[in-house]
Amino acid sequence: MKLTEVERSSAAWMKLKEEINNQIVIMRNLNDGDLDYEKTLRLRGRISALKGLLAWGEPDQVLPVADEP
Repeated sequence: MKLTEVERSSAAWMKLKEEINNQIVIMRNLNDGDLDYEKTLRLRGRISALKGLLAWGEPDQVLPVADEP
């Protein structure tokens, strides 16, 4: 899923994006602590899921076409 330009510039998305980034920072700080293996995996999964949500707001990247010889 990708957001349109209008959706990406909406106040709701900006607010949501800020909160997601804040949650990622909190989780990364927790991950830097002394967690057991299971909790570390769970936390990394949550961080990954939040990054996936943030990716909705990234515009599609157009890759350059290599010159043919």
